[in-house]
Amino acid sequence: MFGLAFAATELGAAGGVDGGVAAYQRVMPLIESIKRDDTVVTAGGIHGRVVTVEADALIVDIANDVKVKVGKNFIAGVHKS
Repeated sequence: MFGLAFAATELGAAGGVDGGVAAYQRVMPLIESIKRDDTVVTAGGIHGRVVTVEADALIVDIANDVKVKVGKNFIAGVHKS
């Protein structure tokens, strides 16, 4: 369901400093492309719909009128709307 799973697993699995940089460079374009109404899952396993995109964070609707602010670097998966 989710197009990409990365977070700590992807960055850690790459191994070494250069591998971590390469993984980071692959992941950042996807994180930066997140927009309103995309569905995301956090590194903690919370699923929700993006309602606002900020510079370093997202406001994610996780239930009826329940919104949380999540740092972009804690996004583990994205399903583009």
